Amino acid sequence: WVVVNRFSASASEIFAAAIQDYGRGIIIGQQTFGKGSVQNVYPLDRQPRKPDQQYGRLNLTMGKYYRVNGGSTQHKGVIPDIELPSLIPLEDVGESTRDSALPWDEIETAKFTNVSSAYEPDVDVLKREVLKRSKIDPDLLYLQREISRSSELRNRESVSLNLDQRLKEREEIEQKRLENENIRRAAHGLEAFEDTEEFEDREDLDAILDETGEIMADMLSLGQISAAARAESTN
Repeated sequence: WVVVNRFSASASEIFAAAIQDYGRGIIIGQQTFGKGSVQNVYPLDRQPRKPDQQYGRLNLTMGKYYRVNGGSTQHKGVIPDIELPSLIPLEDVGESTRDSALPWDEIETAKFTNVSSAYEPDVDVLKREVLKRSKIDPDLLYLQREISRSSELRNRESVSLNLDQRLKEREEIEQKRLENENIRRAAHGLEAFEDTEEFEDREDLDAILDETGEIMADMLSLGQISAAARAESTN
């Protein structure tokens, strides 16, 4: 498996796309950046008219990368097989957010062999397991609340210029952060924090990495999971 997010760009997208196209693994995470164009940098200071003059550099787009399946990583990026929540907003980050970005297109498919048929795990079963955990796992629930709160802040259309009001708003934001963390800590049986300054002392928290480990465990026990899923569907 390969874990990606919206900041996965260029070479990391090429790698993830190759793994996906050849069926050598599962891509987990968030739609990638979409950097599939190729640039060369040309210094403009090679022949300056005066020694102290600087003309900068020119980035010239020379080509575009295409996957063996014919599609480009440009603009669209790589769509994961299993999507996980992320604090990185797709609408604000990525090649598709730029007006001047080259569009996605495709060419003729190359001759290649997808080797996943011999061991391809049931992705639908894995997705169902992720969905089950997303409803009960304290860290995933914490992340989902943080995403909702972050989105709410980004979508605000006005900001007060009154200092007292801004200080009050900041205090409310910090209080919500504290409440969210303490909900998570209570679910884990941990002692509540009194203020956000204690966040620096908390245990390492990486819900995405932890969930990826759970998916890996599911893959290893997929036979048992599939059997349980079939039994559940027949009841």
